[in-house]
Amino acid sequence: NKDLFIECSSDESNKKTILSDIDDVILCTGFQPKFPFLDTSTLATLHYDPSDSWLPLILYRDILHPSEPGLYFVGMYRGPYFSVMELQAKMVAGLI
Repeated sequence: NKDLFIECSSDESNKKTILSDIDDVILCTGFQPKFPFLDTSTLATLHYDPSDSWLPLILYRDILHPSEPGLYFVGMYRGPYFSVMELQAKMVAGLI
């Protein structure tokens, strides 16, 4: 068992906490993208590579493929998510 030091800072507060008697810390930092809802021909068109967790699909702006009209992805982007996902969602809304 170990102690875990947590520091949270923002404009409003500067909080420091020590959590005691910690057995494990689990960081969920990765995922394996799977698309069981897409047929094999669509996956082939999108150049799906299940072994590539960074870029499993070849998409324009990480959103769409020109050969699959009406099929859009939001959030298939690796990086600071929320602002990019918002822009992707706005682009998709403009296309629908």
